[in-house]
Amino acid sequence: MKPLFYSWDALYNFIGSQDDKLYFLTTRNAPLRRVILVDARQPATTSWPTVVTRTELRTDEASYVGGMIVAKYVEMHTASRACMTPRESRQAW
Repeated sequence: MKPLFYSWDALYNFIGSQDDKLYFLTTRNAPLRRVILVDARQPATTSWPTVVTRTELRTDEASYVGGMIVAKYVEMHTASRACMTPRESRQAW
């Protein structure tokens, strides 16, 4: 077993996996959070693509369910909303 993260530089919440693909909700380089894909075979930080990102809303929660990433976003002073995203997509619906 080898570590995926070597420093306490951000929040990393594991949300699910498919084979060697690990999905995390993180604050690394994303104060409003984003979902990244980490390849368990090559976990170098330079190869973490963003799977789901939103710039105007904060990603409050995310889960990997049935091949989809379900994310809940929060706007200031309004209700939250949920979006489903195919795991290889970069845009929420």
